[in-house]
Amino acid sequence: MQWSDEGSNHRFGPSFLLIISMVFRNGENCPRSCGICPFYPNTHHRTFVMSIMTNHLFIKKQKVMTRLQALDPKVATGRSKELFDGIQAKLGMVPNMMKTMGNSPAVLEGYLNLSDALGKGSLGGKLGELLALSVAESNACNYCLSAHSFIGEKLVGIDTDTLQAAREGINADPKVAAALQFAKTLINKNGRVSSEDVEAVKAAGYTDGAVGEIVAHVALNILTNYFNNTANTDIDFPVVEVATV
Repeated sequence: MQWSDEGSNHRFGPSFLLIISMVFRNGENCPRSCGICPFYPNTHHRTFVMSIMTNHLFIKKQKVMTRLQALDPKVATGRSKELFDGIQAKLGMVPNMMKTMGNSPAVLEGYLNLSDALGKGSLGGKLGELLALSVAESNACNYCLSAHSFIGEKLVGIDTDTLQAAREGINADPKVAAALQFAKTLINKNGRVSSEDVEAVKAAGYTDGAVGEIVAHVALNILTNYFNNTANTDIDFPVVEVATV
């Protein structure tokens, strides 16, 4: 996803909508201790998010041959414009991935709806972030690895060793590790998991509903992985590359 300041040689990188919404809902404290935390619905929301991106993602612009064109919100019409306006109001920018999805309002709206629904789920932002890294590594999506590595560290507060380990489906917490391994198994088996696979993740402490949410997170991240790999989305985060392709 990208948020460019027109006329300059730099870009700022925003986070994925799902992670932003999860962090807001978790009610984490504003590091400025301003007393009006932007993680709650108020007018300070966009200013704080944009300040994070400005401080951490002032990155030199590099030309990348994208394969799908990003739709300019200024010329968008119909449902795409409505969706762009909603994203702009919520995040203060329209990320490049969403601009590109906006070529098909059905794709963009489907992504936004599933993201929003999972943001209200039981797994929480940290596990959702680790799942995203696990899936992105399996699908060789450099864009998603780069984005989620930054988001996990800077917005969700996960240490870099934990983020790195998640790419291989590893975590010191057995319950978290079970979720990551189940996500890997889903991908490796193209969704055709066995009864033993399901029982293993349930034995780690996940309810039937939580197992369903893991599957949904995997599906959402497969969508963004495949979409960004197809579009060859310009990476506007500190670049993280897959270990093997």
